[in-house]
Amino acid sequence: MKYVLLLNLLLATMLHGQSDYQAACQTLKTVAFDRPFDLNQIEQQLTRMSRLLPALDKDAFTQCNCVDTLWKAAWCDHRQFANAGDNATLDTTTYLRFLAGKIDSMQLNVAFRLNQATSLQDSLQYVLHSMAVKDAKKENPEYSLQQFYYFTEAEMAFLKTKRERLRGLLFKVFDDKSSSDVLRDRIILVFFNYDASIEQDILDRIVYYQKSKIFYRMLGVLRTSGTNTSATFLLDMVKHSACSAQEKDSILQAIHGIKKRKQLTNKTQREFEQYLADSK
Repeated sequence: MKYVLLLNLLLATMLHGQSDYQAACQTLKTVAFDRPFDLNQIEQQLTRMSRLLPALDKDAFTQCNCVDTLWKAAWCDHRQFANAGDNATLDTTTYLRFLAGKIDSMQLNVAFRLNQATSLQDSLQYVLHSMAVKDAKKENPEYSLQQFYYFTEAEMAFLKTKRERLRGLLFKVFDDKSSSDVLRDRIILVFFNYDASIEQDILDRIVYYQKSKIFYRMLGVLRTSGTNTSATFLLDMVKHSACSAQEKDSILQAIHGIKKRKQLTNKTQREFEQYLADSK
């Protein structure tokens, strides 16, 4: 009898927690889209959600995906309302993306716990899985982009926050032949505005990706983090490799960016200026 009572109590607690979370999600949706805009009320509901999420079990968590609930609502309500902060007119869909993104970040942290991602490597594997699931649904014509939140901002924010510790693992993923170009592109994007230590990781790979979109991402990293080493490498590349006009222009822009950050030696700067003069 005692165990029956305990089981009933446990089930009641689980159902109550699930009901609370679903109710909080519905209230957030109502406050954000069915009433006059009130930033304080929205933030109160976000706080409520943040308090409920850590206590959810896996069943309750999977039964209510508040991110998708909010995302779907965007396509049913095209009102415009004033932003309380600056009185600018803000499209509901734009605001909902921001709101859904905040919930997506909250849910990602809960997903780590529920999937027993106890190490940083475990968390990385879950993030890669989460992005792959979103990408697969996005490419599947059976799914409407109006029905699920397909942005990977929460996952990318995690990678950028942990990029220093994950750097070696991320480049292993990058070099894995089974990795998609979409994933490789995201990994390079994570290292924008890094420091000069990323330079060699990019230089070791950039020639291989010269004919892909990733090449331009890599140039962006060198533009923001490269040193004279990158500039001399790129100058040699533009002089002696078969580059298209677009590739050549992007390489020169990257060198200009390195120059602007005062990373060029006098010798490299003279060679660069001479190349530009000879190219006219």
